[in-house]
Amino acid sequence: MLHFCNVDFEDKHYAAGPAPDFDKSQWTDVKFTLGMEFPNLPYLIDEDFKISESSAICKYIAAKWRPELLGANPHQQGHAEMLSQYVMKLKETSTMGAYMGKTREEVYTNCADQITAIVGWLGEKTWLTGDSVTWLDFFFFELLDYINSFSEGHVTQIYPTLASYHYRFTTMPGFAETWADDNKTMKWPFNGDQAGFGGRNSSL
Repeated sequence: MLHFCNVDFEDKHYAAGPAPDFDKSQWTDVKFTLGMEFPNLPYLIDEDFKISESSAICKYIAAKWRPELLGANPHQQGHAEMLSQYVMKLKETSTMGAYMGKTREEVYTNCADQITAIVGWLGEKTWLTGDSVTWLDFFFFELLDYINSFSEGHVTQIYPTLASYHYRFTTMPGFAETWADDNKTMKWPFNGDQAGFGGRNSSL
């Protein structure tokens, strides 16, 4: 989103130590020194303004640098807020399973009903809430890319609607150039090193 909004920024990363301890001290040593009320990853610091939590960050970026990403009208804004609850649940289901010892197949099965519901909502729409892209599409695109990865392409094979959506996003004017640059879009890993899949210690 920051690249899409033409914002210069520093992309700060915190590394975890090796297995089996996966030492997080690189983050925890500074976590409570950043002056944040609710320190967490990811976070955003914009001059003297500091905020954490993914959806809050996405909406802040949109509000400050590209307000149309919040939604073109109240209906679109309302739908984005409503649908974000389902997208966040899908994010939780697909991510937490990787840290709880579940197989990729088990996690995908647990996600199936949620994916089907979102596909049904998407229908013939260009984007999640209509004809124009919003902050939620950025969040959902990354999630879709992750699910497609650990399902070995199954989700976009089963749902052509999602395959078209994924292609549409990666070729979107203003984002296609960013997607083509691996230094700007981190396509791997999706999860931390301790995850059963989607991290550096796994093949998918």
